[in-house]
Amino acid sequence: MHRFFVMPEDFGEGTATIRGEDAVHIRRVLRMEKGERIIVCDGRGTDYDAVLEAVGETALAKLEKGRPNAAEPPVNVTLFQGLAKGERMDYVVQKAVEYGVHTIVPVEMKRSVARLKEKDRKVQRWQRIAFEAAKQCGRGRVPEVQEGVALKEALPAMAELDLVVAAYENEKRTSLKAVLRGHPQAVNIGLVVGPEGGLDEAEIKDLLAMGFAAASLGPRIFRTESAGPAALAMILYEREMRP
Repeated sequence: MHRFFVMPEDFGEGTATIRGEDAVHIRRVLRMEKGERIIVCDGRGTDYDAVLEAVGETALAKLEKGRPNAAEPPVNVTLFQGLAKGERMDYVVQKAVEYGVHTIVPVEMKRSVARLKEKDRKVQRWQRIAFEAAKQCGRGRVPEVQEGVALKEALPAMAELDLVVAAYENEKRTSLKAVLRGHPQAVNIGLVVGPEGGLDEAEIKDLLAMGFAAASLGPRIFRTESAGPAALAMILYEREMRP
């Protein structure tokens, strides 16, 4: 069944209005008509069975039963991604959303080649990528891509989480799995990933001084655009498969 995200302001009393590209898609591509069934997603984790009431420049759907989206993970992972150059950030956003990220925070670090310039335009682009990825993979909510910040500016937000772990290639003794199993009740988890060249030693010291953990992702060294999605897959496998 076809699924469509609807903005909060487009929900009415038992109805939802589908606009823009999705309305065009319903009318011109899918050629759907009044009475056909769809799923409406509110972007905050709830899916609704719905029936099309009208199809035109916009589409009006009558909402039926709502239910929690089954694709949303049991933990909220915030990815603090070291700002990467070019299309690498696009890839990180797309794959992180597919793997179940809750929030993405672009972070300028010492070894970042890219810098926080034209950040509004870039954040808008990354948010659009997140939206399309959430639609493609059946998510019930669209993860937020926040405005980029320097690492020190991100520390207060990290301190509010249940657990923060930095993926660090020079950490040889502690695995990500060990950190997660040492904090079985952590629900709001922060994942810190360095840019090209990885995290600087001084940055790791700052993170450890805050009481955060450093962990290895295994014997192989990932590129920055691969490390975040790989670590997310590990975290969510550990949490979703836990009895």
